[in-house]
Amino acid sequence: MSAEVIVLRQPFDPSEPEAERRYDDIVVRINRLSAERERNRRTCVELERQFVQNDLCAKTEEASGEPLTETERRKRLIRLIDASCLRIEQDKEYDRLCTRLDEMNQDLDEWARQYWAHQGEGE
Repeated sequence: MSAEVIVLRQPFDPSEPEAERRYDDIVVRINRLSAERERNRRTCVELERQFVQNDLCAKTEEASGEPLTETERRKRLIRLIDASCLRIEQDKEYDRLCTRLDEMNQDLDEWARQYWAHQGEGE
């Protein structure tokens, strides 16, 4: 017995009444997530830089430039870990949404080929 993976997904039918809204929803989610991923990526890069370069100084006006206390260093490390975990989750969601959009585009292309092939039969 072979183990064959069967992907179950609802095909995208562009002729359905809600098709355009469903397609636009995916695009909006991808665009919004792209912006969020970029902000979080910059946060991760900056926090990583601070640890690698041992540039862990206070950022508040009253203590600006002062080395962080052990507690403050831990808080900054937790912030880096949280941002990194969020980055992983955002990347997974982005990949999932892009895969879904690609599937919708493939379904749309197939629908168009069939539609226009059918239109040619009527001539």
